[in-house]
Amino acid sequence: MLDKRTWETQYQLIMALGTTGSGADVELLKKLALQPRSATTVNAALGDAIVRLGRDADNDPAPALWCLQQDVELLADGALRAVAMLRLKFPDSAVDAVLDYAEANFHDLNHKFLAYWPAVAAAGWSGPRVRMFLTRCSQDSREIIAAAATDALNGCYGNYMSVL
Repeated sequence: MLDKRTWETQYQLIMALGTTGSGADVELLKKLALQPRSATTVNAALGDAIVRLGRDADNDPAPALWCLQQDVELLADGALRAVAMLRLKFPDSAVDAVLDYAEANFHDLNHKFLAYWPAVAAAGWSGPRVRMFLTRCSQDSREIIAAAATDALNGCYGNYMSVL
């Protein structure tokens, strides 16, 4: 996986594995996620696949939280994308962890759209902290984040967009 000329193939293969694989593949995906690479878009696919395959139950937050705890560029973005697309309903403690991560990186210029997927996912979450996060996002100058948050405040997941 160190040949950067094949990053698109690697990305597609990992996404396919995330769709068709099994929980037995998660350890390999985690091992790959921790390998350095210049084609960081592959990490987004790894985060997505880890969330899709690593859950012990439908709304298990453990795989997503694992991805958020790693210092791997775009791994969290892929994990949060899967959380949003799968419409996972996390317990409050996991929602807090996701929002902590999103808020800590809200103005990171290297990842200016990181708040997008948590805003989309929050359409299925509730509570005052979620509402505050979405209200803040709905007033953001980044149109894609503001629109996702506005949809989520109305209980809608909206249309998904790639922000990589």
